[in-house]
Amino acid sequence: METGPVRELLEAAVKAGTVPGGAWALVGPAGRANGVVGRIALDPDSPPVGTSTRYDLASLTKVLYTTRLAMELADRGNLPLNTEVESFVPGFHHRGVTVEHLLRHTSGLPAYLDLSQRCRTPEQALRAVLEAPLEHDPGSRRVYSCVGFALLHRALECCLSGPFDGETPQNPDRWAFESDMALGPFTLGSPLDDWATTPPTGPLEPWRREVEEARGVCRVNEAYVQGSVHDPLAFLLGGLSGNAGLFGTAEDVLESVEAQLWGGAVHPATVAQFTTGAVEGRYLGWDGHDGENPAFLPFSDQSFGHTGFTGTLVWVEPEPRVVVVLLTNFVHTGAPREAVRALRAGFCAAAYAAATASA
Repeated sequence: METGPVRELLEAAVKAGTVPGGAWALVGPAGRANGVVGRIALDPDSPPVGTSTRYDLASLTKVLYTTRLAMELADRGNLPLNTEVESFVPGFHHRGVTVEHLLRHTSGLPAYLDLSQRCRTPEQALRAVLEAPLEHDPGSRRVYSCVGFALLHRALECCLSGPFDGETPQNPDRWAFESDMALGPFTLGSPLDDWATTPPTGPLEPWRREVEEARGVCRVNEAYVQGSVHDPLAFLLGGLSGNAGLFGTAEDVLESVEAQLWGGAVHPATVAQFTTGAVEGRYLGWDGHDGENPAFLPFSDQSFGHTGFTGTLVWVEPEPRVVVVLLTNFVHTGAPREAVRALRAGFCAAAYAAATASA
Protein backbone atom coordinates (compact mmCIF):
# COMPACT_ATOMS: atom_id res chain seq x y z
CA MET A 1 0.00 0.00 0.00
CA GLU A 2 1.34 3.43 -0.94
CA THR A 3 1.02 5.68 2.11
CA GLY A 4 3.66 8.25 1.23
CA PRO A 5 1.12 11.07 0.73
CA VAL A 6 -0.33 10.41 4.20
CA ARG A 7 3.07 10.70 5.85
CA GLU A 8 4.03 13.76 3.81
CA LEU A 9 0.81 15.52 4.80
CA LEU A 10 1.37 14.88 8.50
CA GLU A 11 5.04 15.80 8.36
CA ALA A 12 4.04 19.11 6.77
CA ALA A 13 1.55 19.71 9.59
CA VAL A 14 4.30 19.08 12.15
CA LYS A 15 6.65 21.45 10.34
CA ALA A 16 3.92 24.12 10.24
CA GLY A 17 3.34 23.77 13.99
CA THR A 18 -0.26 22.63 13.61
CA VAL A 19 0.47 19.46 15.61
CA PRO A 20 3.63 18.27 17.37
CA GLY A 21 3.14 14.78 15.97
CA GLY A 22 0.51 12.17 15.27
CA ALA A 23 -0.41 8.55 14.72
CA TRP A 24 -2.60 7.09 11.99
CA ALA A 25 -4.05 3.78 10.87
CA LEU A 26 -6.22 2.69 7.99
CA VAL A 27 -7.75 -0.38 6.41
CA GLY A 28 -9.47 -0.91 3.08
CA PRO A 29 -9.45 -3.05 -0.07
CA ALA A 30 -5.75 -2.22 -0.56
CA GLY A 31 -4.80 -3.63 2.86
CA ARG A 32 -3.82 -2.29 6.27
CA ALA A 33 -1.25 0.28 7.30
CA ASN A 34 -0.30 2.53 10.18
CA GLY A 35 2.38 5.06 10.97
CA VAL A 36 3.59 7.86 13.21
CA VAL A 37 5.27 11.23 12.81
CA GLY A 38 6.80 13.83 15.09
CA ARG A 39 6.96 14.06 18.87
CA ILE A 40 4.40 14.03 21.66
CA ALA A 41 4.86 17.72 22.48
CA LEU A 42 6.23 20.99 21.14
CA ASP A 43 9.32 20.55 23.30
CA PRO A 44 12.01 19.32 20.87
CA ASP A 45 13.36 17.05 23.60
CA SER A 46 10.02 15.31 24.17
CA PRO A 47 9.72 11.61 23.23
CA PRO A 48 8.88 10.69 19.65
CA VAL A 49 5.41 9.37 18.88
CA GLY A 50 5.35 5.57 18.63
CA THR A 51 2.75 3.05 17.53
CA SER A 52 2.10 2.35 21.24
CA THR A 53 1.55 6.04 22.11
CA ARG A 54 -1.82 6.44 23.83
CA TYR A 55 -3.69 9.61 22.89
CA ASP A 56 -6.57 11.30 24.68
CA LEU A 57 -9.36 10.27 22.29
CA ALA A 58 -11.78 12.98 23.50
CA SER A 59 -15.20 12.61 21.81
CA LEU A 60 -14.24 9.41 20.00
CA THR A 61 -15.29 8.02 23.38
CA LYS A 62 -18.87 8.68 22.30
CA VAL A 63 -18.71 6.05 19.56
CA LEU A 64 -15.99 3.70 20.81
CA TYR A 65 -17.52 3.26 24.27
CA THR A 66 -20.92 4.83 24.88
CA THR A 67 -22.56 4.15 21.51
CA ARG A 68 -21.01 0.71 21.33
CA LEU A 69 -22.40 -0.25 24.72
CA ALA A 70 -25.82 1.20 23.89
CA MET A 71 -25.86 -0.76 20.62
CA GLU A 72 -25.02 -4.03 22.39
CA LEU A 73 -27.72 -3.50 25.01
CA ALA A 74 -30.28 -2.54 22.37
CA ASP A 75 -29.34 -5.62 20.35
CA ARG A 76 -30.08 -7.86 23.34
CA GLY A 77 -33.36 -6.13 24.05
CA ASN A 78 -32.10 -4.84 27.39
CA LEU A 79 -32.42 -1.18 26.46
CA PRO A 80 -35.08 -0.28 23.87
CA LEU A 81 -34.20 3.03 22.26
CA ASN A 82 -37.64 4.48 22.97
CA THR A 83 -37.16 3.99 26.73
CA GLU A 84 -37.64 7.23 28.65
CA VAL A 85 -34.55 7.98 30.71
CA GLU A 86 -36.62 9.37 33.58
CA SER A 87 -38.12 5.92 34.08
CA PHE A 88 -34.91 4.24 35.24
CA VAL A 89 -32.28 6.89 36.09
CA PRO A 90 -32.73 8.18 39.65
CA GLY A 91 -32.42 11.94 39.95
CA PHE A 92 -33.35 12.73 36.34
CA HIS A 93 -36.84 14.20 36.15
CA HIS A 94 -37.40 15.41 32.57
CA ARG A 95 -40.19 13.39 31.00
CA GLY A 96 -40.11 12.58 27.31
CA VAL A 97 -36.31 12.28 26.93
CA THR A 98 -35.51 8.87 25.42
CA VAL A 99 -32.32 6.92 24.88
CA GLU A 100 -32.62 7.64 21.16
CA HIS A 101 -32.84 11.37 21.83
CA LEU A 102 -29.54 11.19 23.70
CA LEU A 103 -27.86 9.23 20.91
CA ARG A 104 -29.11 11.67 18.24
CA HIS A 105 -28.38 14.82 20.28
CA THR A 106 -32.03 15.83 20.23
CA SER A 107 -32.73 15.54 23.96
CA GLY A 108 -33.07 19.25 24.62
CA LEU A 109 -30.15 19.23 27.07
CA PRO A 110 -27.53 21.97 26.77
CA ALA A 111 -24.41 21.49 24.66
CA TYR A 112 -22.09 21.70 27.66
CA LEU A 113 -21.90 22.57 31.34
CA ASP A 114 -19.04 24.62 32.74
CA LEU A 115 -18.73 23.09 36.20
CA SER A 116 -15.19 24.25 36.89
CA GLN A 117 -16.27 26.76 39.54
CA ARG A 118 -19.27 24.79 40.86
CA CYS A 119 -18.12 21.21 41.41
CA ARG A 120 -15.15 19.50 42.99
CA THR A 121 -16.32 15.89 43.30
CA PRO A 122 -17.79 13.37 40.84
CA GLU A 123 -20.95 13.26 42.94
CA GLN A 124 -21.45 17.02 42.61
CA ALA A 125 -20.78 16.89 38.87
CA LEU A 126 -23.20 14.00 38.35
CA ARG A 127 -25.90 15.89 40.25
CA ALA A 128 -25.36 18.89 37.97
CA VAL A 129 -25.77 16.69 34.89
CA LEU A 130 -28.95 15.07 36.22
CA GLU A 131 -30.41 18.46 37.12
CA ALA A 132 -29.41 20.27 33.92
CA PRO A 133 -32.42 22.14 32.45
CA LEU A 134 -33.86 21.37 29.05
CA GLU A 135 -33.30 24.18 26.56
CA HIS A 136 -35.94 22.94 24.11
CA ASP A 137 -38.50 20.16 23.82
CA PRO A 138 -37.11 16.64 23.32
CA GLY A 139 -36.97 15.73 19.65
CA SER A 140 -37.66 19.25 18.41
CA ARG A 141 -34.12 20.17 17.33
CA ARG A 142 -30.57 18.85 17.25
CA VAL A 143 -27.91 20.39 19.48
CA TYR A 144 -24.66 18.46 19.84
CA SER A 145 -24.61 17.76 23.56
CA CYS A 146 -21.78 16.42 25.68
CA VAL A 147 -24.18 16.71 28.61
CA GLY A 148 -26.53 14.32 26.83
CA PHE A 149 -23.78 11.72 26.49
CA ALA A 150 -22.79 12.16 30.12
CA LEU A 151 -26.42 11.39 30.98
CA LEU A 152 -26.42 8.45 28.55
CA HIS A 153 -23.40 7.05 30.34
CA ARG A 154 -25.28 7.24 33.62
CA ALA A 155 -28.27 5.56 31.97
CA LEU A 156 -26.06 2.71 30.77
CA GLU A 157 -24.63 2.32 34.27
CA CYS A 158 -28.13 2.04 35.68
CA CYS A 159 -29.17 -0.43 32.99
CA LEU A 160 -26.14 -2.63 33.62
CA SER A 161 -25.82 -2.38 37.36
CA GLY A 162 -29.18 -1.45 38.75
CA PRO A 163 -29.72 1.48 41.11
CA PHE A 164 -26.75 2.66 43.14
CA ASP A 165 -26.55 2.74 46.92
CA GLY A 166 -23.94 5.40 47.44
CA GLU A 167 -21.00 4.28 45.30
CA THR A 168 -21.73 0.54 45.35
CA PRO A 169 -23.79 -1.04 42.56
CA GLN A 170 -26.36 -3.60 43.63
CA ASN A 171 -25.12 -5.97 40.94
CA PRO A 172 -21.30 -5.89 40.98
CA ASP A 173 -20.97 -8.70 38.43
CA ARG A 174 -22.71 -6.61 35.79
CA TRP A 175 -20.64 -3.58 36.82
CA ALA A 176 -17.51 -5.67 36.18
CA PHE A 177 -18.91 -6.56 32.76
CA GLU A 178 -19.14 -2.88 31.90
CA SER A 179 -15.67 -2.08 33.16
CA ASP A 180 -13.84 -5.03 31.61
CA MET A 181 -15.76 -5.68 28.41
CA ALA A 182 -16.88 -2.25 27.24
CA LEU A 183 -13.49 -0.58 27.63
CA GLY A 184 -11.81 -3.14 25.39
CA PRO A 185 -8.22 -2.11 24.61
CA PHE A 186 -8.72 1.42 25.94
CA THR A 187 -7.80 2.95 29.28
CA LEU A 188 -9.30 5.75 31.36
CA GLY A 189 -6.44 8.16 31.24
CA SER A 190 -2.97 6.86 30.61
CA PRO A 191 -1.38 4.30 32.94
CA LEU A 192 0.76 6.17 35.48
CA ASP A 193 3.98 4.55 34.22
CA ASP A 194 3.23 5.95 30.73
CA TRP A 195 2.35 9.52 31.69
CA ALA A 196 5.73 10.92 30.65
CA THR A 197 5.27 9.48 27.13
CA THR A 198 1.59 10.42 26.81
CA PRO A 199 0.94 13.44 24.56
CA PRO A 200 0.00 16.50 26.65
CA THR A 201 -3.10 18.48 25.75
CA GLY A 202 -4.24 21.89 26.97
CA PRO A 203 -2.86 24.18 29.67
CA LEU A 204 -3.26 23.11 33.30
CA GLU A 205 -5.77 25.65 34.62
CA PRO A 206 -5.85 26.76 38.28
CA TRP A 207 -9.22 25.14 39.07
CA ARG A 208 -8.00 21.81 37.74
CA ARG A 209 -4.77 22.05 39.69
CA GLU A 210 -6.86 22.60 42.83
CA VAL A 211 -8.99 19.50 42.14
CA GLU A 212 -5.95 17.35 41.36
CA GLU A 213 -4.25 18.39 44.59
CA ALA A 214 -7.41 17.63 46.58
CA ARG A 215 -7.54 14.17 44.96
CA GLY A 216 -3.85 13.54 45.56
CA VAL A 217 -3.12 13.20 41.84
CA CYS A 218 0.54 12.95 40.82
CA ARG A 219 1.66 15.18 37.96
CA VAL A 220 4.51 14.88 35.48
CA ASN A 221 3.78 18.24 33.86
CA GLU A 222 3.15 21.48 35.75
CA ALA A 223 2.12 23.44 32.65
CA TYR A 224 -0.14 21.12 30.63
CA VAL A 225 -2.68 18.36 31.20
CA GLN A 226 -0.79 15.12 30.65
CA GLY A 227 -1.90 11.57 31.39
CA SER A 228 -5.45 12.48 32.45
CA VAL A 229 -8.47 13.43 30.39
CA HIS A 230 -8.50 16.94 28.92
CA ASP A 231 -12.29 17.36 28.84
CA PRO A 232 -13.38 19.26 32.00
CA LEU A 233 -16.73 17.47 32.34
CA ALA A 234 -15.15 14.03 32.07
CA PHE A 235 -12.40 15.06 34.49
CA LEU A 236 -14.85 16.31 37.12
CA LEU A 237 -17.00 13.18 36.72
CA GLY A 238 -14.00 11.06 37.67
CA GLY A 239 -12.29 10.47 34.33
CA LEU A 240 -15.12 9.10 32.15
CA SER A 241 -18.39 10.78 31.30
CA GLY A 242 -19.65 9.05 28.17
CA ASN A 243 -18.57 12.01 26.05
CA ALA A 244 -14.82 11.71 26.74
CA GLY A 245 -12.32 9.78 28.82
CA LEU A 246 -10.81 7.01 26.70
CA PHE A 247 -7.12 6.84 25.84
CA GLY A 248 -5.75 4.57 23.15
CA THR A 249 -3.55 4.02 20.13
CA ALA A 250 -4.49 4.46 16.48
CA GLU A 251 -4.52 0.70 15.98
CA ASP A 252 -6.75 0.31 19.07
CA VAL A 253 -9.29 2.64 17.49
CA LEU A 254 -9.14 0.92 14.11
CA GLU A 255 -9.59 -2.58 15.52
CA SER A 256 -12.34 -1.47 17.90
CA VAL A 257 -14.38 0.07 15.08
CA GLU A 258 -13.95 -3.04 12.93
CA ALA A 259 -15.11 -5.23 15.82
CA GLN A 260 -18.06 -2.99 16.62
CA LEU A 261 -19.36 -2.83 13.05
CA TRP A 262 -18.35 -6.15 11.53
CA GLY A 263 -17.13 -8.38 14.35
CA GLY A 264 -20.42 -10.18 14.93
CA ALA A 265 -21.01 -9.00 18.51
CA VAL A 266 -24.37 -7.58 17.43
CA HIS A 267 -26.76 -8.49 14.64
CA PRO A 268 -26.20 -6.76 11.29
CA ALA A 269 -29.71 -5.29 11.49
CA THR A 270 -28.78 -3.51 14.73
CA VAL A 271 -25.57 -2.15 13.18
CA ALA A 272 -27.65 -0.86 10.27
CA GLN A 273 -30.12 0.73 12.70
CA PHE A 274 -27.27 2.72 14.25
CA THR A 275 -25.43 3.63 11.03
CA THR A 276 -28.12 4.31 8.40
CA GLY A 277 -31.07 6.68 8.17
CA ALA A 278 -29.38 9.86 9.35
CA VAL A 279 -31.61 12.53 10.92
CA GLU A 280 -30.26 16.04 10.36
CA GLY A 281 -26.87 14.60 9.51
CA ARG A 282 -26.58 12.35 12.55
CA TYR A 283 -26.97 8.62 13.05
CA LEU A 284 -27.33 6.93 16.42
CA GLY A 285 -24.17 8.14 18.13
CA TRP A 286 -22.26 8.61 14.88
CA ASP A 287 -21.81 11.75 12.79
CA GLY A 288 -22.97 11.58 9.19
CA HIS A 289 -21.58 13.11 6.01
CA ASP A 290 -23.77 14.74 3.37
CA GLY A 291 -21.24 14.12 0.59
CA GLU A 292 -20.45 17.83 0.33
CA ASN A 293 -18.44 18.57 3.49
CA PRO A 294 -14.88 19.06 2.22
CA ALA A 295 -13.49 17.71 5.48
CA PHE A 296 -14.58 14.18 4.60
CA LEU A 297 -14.36 13.97 0.83
CA PRO A 298 -13.96 11.62 -1.02
CA PHE A 299 -16.06 9.58 1.46
CA SER A 300 -19.64 9.08 0.28
CA ASP A 301 -22.85 10.38 1.83
CA GLN A 302 -23.30 6.90 3.34
CA SER A 303 -20.15 7.28 5.42
CA PHE A 304 -20.02 8.10 9.11
CA GLY A 305 -17.52 8.76 11.87
CA HIS A 306 -16.61 11.13 14.66
CA THR A 307 -14.05 13.73 15.61
CA GLY A 308 -12.55 14.68 18.97
CA PHE A 309 -11.70 18.11 20.36
CA THR A 310 -8.11 17.17 21.18
CA GLY A 311 -7.42 16.52 17.48
CA THR A 312 -8.70 13.00 16.82
CA LEU A 313 -10.72 11.46 13.99
CA VAL A 314 -12.21 8.18 12.85
CA TRP A 315 -14.20 7.88 9.62
CA VAL A 316 -15.87 4.87 8.01
CA GLU A 317 -17.00 4.02 4.48
CA PRO A 318 -19.36 1.04 4.80
CA GLU A 319 -18.93 -0.17 1.19
CA PRO A 320 -16.20 -0.86 0.34
CA ARG A 321 -15.16 -1.24 3.96
CA VAL A 322 -12.72 1.56 4.72
CA VAL A 323 -11.75 2.89 8.15
CA VAL A 324 -9.27 5.71 8.65
CA VAL A 325 -7.97 6.95 12.02
CA LEU A 326 -5.94 10.05 12.87
CA LEU A 327 -4.79 10.82 16.41
CA THR A 328 -3.08 14.10 17.33
CA ASN A 329 -2.92 16.41 20.32
CA PHE A 330 -3.75 19.52 18.32
CA VAL A 331 -4.98 21.39 21.42
CA HIS A 332 -1.40 21.40 22.73
CA THR A 333 -0.21 23.80 20.00
CA GLY A 334 -2.86 26.51 20.16
CA ALA A 335 -2.99 26.62 16.35
CA PRO A 336 -6.23 27.93 14.73
CA ARG A 337 -9.01 25.38 14.47
CA GLU A 338 -9.13 26.06 10.72
CA ALA A 339 -5.70 24.45 10.55
CA VAL A 340 -6.88 21.19 12.09
CA ARG A 341 -9.93 21.17 9.78
CA ALA A 342 -7.60 21.45 6.82
CA LEU A 343 -5.41 18.68 8.24
CA ARG A 344 -8.41 16.41 8.69
CA ALA A 345 -9.61 17.10 5.14
CA GLY A 346 -6.21 16.37 3.68
CA PHE A 347 -5.79 13.25 5.77
CA CYS A 348 -9.19 11.85 4.79
CA ALA A 349 -8.45 12.36 1.12
CA ALA A 350 -4.95 10.85 1.27
CA ALA A 351 -5.92 7.97 3.56
CA TYR A 352 -9.00 7.04 1.49
CA ALA A 353 -6.92 7.06 -1.69
CA ALA A 354 -4.33 4.79 -0.08
CA ALA A 355 -6.93 2.38 1.33
CA THR A 356 -8.78 1.99 -1.96
CA ALA A 357 -5.89 2.07 -4.46
CA SER A 358 -5.77 -0.81 -6.91
CA ALA A 359 -3.03 -3.33 -6.30
